[in-house]
Order: sequence, then structure tokens, then C-alpha cells
Amino acid sequence: LERPHSHEMRYLCVLVATLAGASAQTTAAAPAAPPDAVAAPKPTPVPTPVPTPEPTPEPTPAPIVPARGQCEALQTLFEKTRGASWQNNTGWMTTHVSCCKWHGITCDAEGFITKIELPFNKLAGVLPDDIGGLARLENLQLDHNSISGTLPRAWDSLAALEYVFLGGTFISGTIPPEYGSLKRMVNWDLGVTSISGTLPESVIGKGGLHYVNLALTQVSGTIPHKFFQNPLDYVNFGRTSLSGTISDAIGKLDQLDHFYMEHTAVSGTLPDSIKGARRLYDLDLEGARLSGTLPPELGEMTRLDYVHFGKCVGISGTIPQTIAGLTRVDYIDLESTKVSGTIPPE
Repeated sequence: LERPHSHEMRYLCVLVATLAGASAQTTAAAPAAPPDAVAAPKPTPVPTPVPTPEPTPEPTPAPIVPARGQCEALQTLFEKTRGASWQNNTGWMTTHVSCCKWHGITCDAEGFITKIELPFNKLAGVLPDDIGGLARLENLQLDHNSISGTLPRAWDSLAALEYVFLGGTFISGTIPPEYGSLKRMVNWDLGVTSISGTLPESVIGKGGLHYVNLALTQVSGTIPHKFFQNPLDYVNFGRTSLSGTISDAIGKLDQLDHFYMEHTAVSGTLPDSIKGARRLYDLDLEGARLSGTLPPELGEMTRLDYVHFGKCVGISGTIPQTIAGLTRVDYIDLESTKVSGTIPPE
């Protein structure tokens, strides 16, 4: 091979050097970022909205199917009390509406009737025995209607019965002693009726009564001693023919709020033990045949608001100074008694 001439060699060297210099200038020509340049802020990420879940609709409860025999008892009540003339008989005797939905009727989850609430509804007629077949009936409200006849003895099978409201009706006859089997009774309201006879101890002395109203009836005889063993909070025997005395056991009635015995033949003295009835609010003994003096213990009954001894002609003595402790009294009546003295200032 021939050696290249020297001038060709120089040409190659110059070419290589030129190319190398051009490359270096290109690299150096890239402008540097100014030292105080601020980097562009990163964009704030937008949160992805979370969809709100649709609420799950609650299932519609299945209609209550009346238990066997329940509707038939109501149909008899409707027929015996002129249901077509009631003030409100919505749903009654309608075959496509469950009797548990009839006006005034409540059933439990198993279709047994627990409440019959038809007060002030223009019922007129007699009470059917068939109601006695409603084994779970707890509340019977038929007050202030034109119901007549007597209390059905067949109702002694109503073991769940707790509340009876038959006041303001034309019910007559006596309270059946068989009702002593109604062990869960809490409320007896037979006021302003024609109920008569004596108070059966088996019925009103059973130990669970809270509310008893026999005012403006024809009941007579004495109040059984066991009556005061009930946890009573309301007692109204006003304007009846009841006699006898007020038991010392009244002092154990620490929940008693109202005690009405006005215009009765109740006699004897007002027992000192009455101070134990510290929650008593109304005490009405107007026209009763009480005697003796007003017990000083009355002054300890600081919740008293209404006190009526007017026309108790047998009460005498002086007004006890302890009466000054009755700071809540709005009304006190001693008219036509033999009590003397003045009511002390507070």
C-alpha cells in the first residue's frame, strides 16, 4: 500500500479537529437556566367524586292476618250496638279490609286483638259475651256511649285485660265476683253508671289496681280493707252510698294523688296515718259523716292543693296551726262544720 501524502494527512487532521470543535460549541451553546428561576407549580389534583349510595328502602311490613275468631267477636259487637249508626265505623264489616284495620281496633303481630277503643262513638245496645273470647284483649274503652245492660259474666276469661273504661254509660247490675280472675287489672272506670250492689273483695282487693272510679253510681256497703293494699293513685267513690270508715291503711298509699269520698255515708275520724299519703293532691270529703277533729298531721302533706271538708257537720275542734305548712293549697273549705279558729298565715 502507498503511504498517503503529507498534505492529505494534514487535511484529515484539520477535518477531525474542526468536527470536534463544532461538537463542543454545540454542547456549550445550550443555555443554562437562570439561577433564580422558579419551577412551575404542579396542578392540584381534583378529587374524584364518590357517588352517594342510594338508601335501601325498608321492606313493607306484611299485613297482619287476624287470628281465628277475632273478627267474629267484633262483628257481634257491631250488631249488638247498632254499628251502622256509630259516629265512626270506618272499615267495619268490610270484607276486603282486615278487622285489625277497623276503626278503634289494634292487633298484635300474631293477629290477636289487644285494644278496642270506641269512646264517644254513639254505640247503643248491650255488651256481647263474645268479647270474652278475645284472650289477649288488654284495653277496652267504650265509655260515654249509650250502652246498657249488665257486665257479661263471660268476660271473666279476659286474662290479659288491664284497662276498662265504661264510665258515662247506662250499664247496670252488679260487678260480677267472677271478675276476681282478672289478675292483671289496673284500671276500673265505671263512674256515672247505674252499677249497684257491694264492692266484691275478690275484684277490688286483689292488689294491682291503680285507678278506681265508681263515682255517681249506686254502689253500697263498706270498702273492703284489702282495697287499700292496692298501689292506688286515683280513688273516686264520691256521691255513692258507701259507708264504713276510712282504713288506717290509707297511710300506706304513698302514690295516691286523688281521693274523693264526698257525699257518702263514710263515718268515723280521719286517721292520723293519712300523713303517709304524701303525694296526695286532691282530698275531697265534702258532706261525709266524719267526726272528730282535723289531725295536725295534715300539715305534713305538703302537696295538697285542694282540701274540702265542707258540710262535714260532725267535724269539730280548732284549725291546727300545722295547716300553715300547706303552702300549695289553692282551695280549702270548712263551711258548715264545727271547726273554729282562723287559718294561720303562711
